[in-house]
Order: sequence, then structure tokens, then C-alpha cells
Amino acid sequence: MLRIYYILLVFILLHCSEKKDIYKIPLSSFNVGISLTKNHLFLREYKRYLVISSKENNELESLRLKDDNGTGANSYLYDAGERYIIIDCDGTWYSIDKESGRINLIGKFWMKLPPTTYLGTFSLTSTKHKVKFIKEENIKLNDIYKYGGG
Repeated sequence: MLRIYYILLVFILLHCSEKKDIYKIPLSSFNVGISLTKNHLFLREYKRYLVISSKENNELESLRLKDDNGTGANSYLYDAGERYIIIDCDGTWYSIDKESGRINLIGKFWMKLPPTTYLGTFSLTSTKHKVKFIKEENIKLNDIYKYGGG
């Protein structure tokens, strides 16, 4: 009986390890990506991180975003002149400096109009449990701002 408990414990520890799936898009002198870490053994829940990495794939900076509880937490990327803007699904805005890749919190806004130059959306795929970067059309504010409220 004790042997079964040890086997079960090893199984749980192996499946709860810090395995990260990351999707990166190349920008000027660095990559921007969303990293996923499994948050629950059986459910489709993930911790999400905004990751800035060098062209050599060395992580420069990362920041935890709103967790995905299985309903699809998307992040939207915009070009705003001297910086990139990430709008997370809970209304949190982050800027990414185009020169250094440094992430800065701008603030939490609800239903604020995004910048005009939309680059794409980081979205969780339904089949592979991975993040993809897609270009959506006709995005509404309700699509961007899913969780939170003001």
C-alpha cells in the first residue's frame, strides 16, 4: 500500500513541474512572447507570463499576467510609436520600450480605446494547449476586456 502512495506522489510531482510553453514573435531587437505554466494537474488552467527575450533566446524580463482559468485569456499587442502596448484581458496595460525591451505597467483601464496600430493577439489554442499569435479582424472592446470591470 505504501508503494502505491510513493508512485502516486512521483506521478503528481512530475506532472506539476514548471514546464513552460512559450510562443515568441520577433520585434526590432528582441522577442515578445507569452509563456504558459500548467496551473492545475487535470484542468486547462495556466499561469501566463509576458516574456521579453533577446534574439539569442536569453530571457531579459518577464511579468506575470492574469491567469487563464480555461476560458481563454488573450493579450493584445499594439504599436504605439516609441513603444509597444500589451493590453491584457483584465484591462491592464503594459508598455514595452522598443529600444531596451523593458516592461512598464501603465495602469488598469476598462473599455479604454486601444492604440490604432494593432499587431496581433496572443491566444491559447484549443487543441495543443499552446499560445498562438493571430491577427484578428473587427475586434470589439468586449473582446479585449473580458475579466475585471470598472
